[in-house]
Amino acid sequence: AIANNVEPEATGGGWITRRSGIKYSIRERRVGRRPIAGDKVEVNYVGQYADGTRFADTRREGRPRIVEITADPSAQGAAASRAEMLGGQGWQETLSILHEGESASVVMPCRLAFGDEGFAPSTPRDAPIRFDIEVVRIISSGADGEATTGSMGGLKK
Repeated sequence: AIANNVEPEATGGGWITRRSGIKYSIRERRVGRRPIAGDKVEVNYVGQYADGTRFADTRREGRPRIVEITADPSAQGAAASRAEMLGGQGWQETLSILHEGESASVVMPCRLAFGDEGFAPSTPRDAPIRFDIEVVRIISSGADGEATTGSMGGLKK
């Protein structure tokens, strides 16, 4: 369950702060592969503003999201549509450190989550945004261009 306060200090220990300012805590550890550039990552997440308002819950919606890992973390945030804006630098950085099957709580500035324009006009670009993220599976592109899933994904195509 997501805490009512977005700030990590209010939720307890185990938080790591990265140079970018992203703070995270692994809630469920897994050993396995991490995504690399070109992979797609299927995620479930809950997104919450600093005032405790949830703006997204993919489990409740019944629709996990797919995020492509790019070689340039800032590229996808600029290219993604506003409705599916999950490729910002913060998402790229966070997903690149998580293993398939892991879940983590993450706090990042809005600009890192959704790009320089932010998510909505009412959300300041440096406002903290909290996500509880579960890496459902990693979908990698094989040498022949065929999509394959990792061990958590089940069957390979």
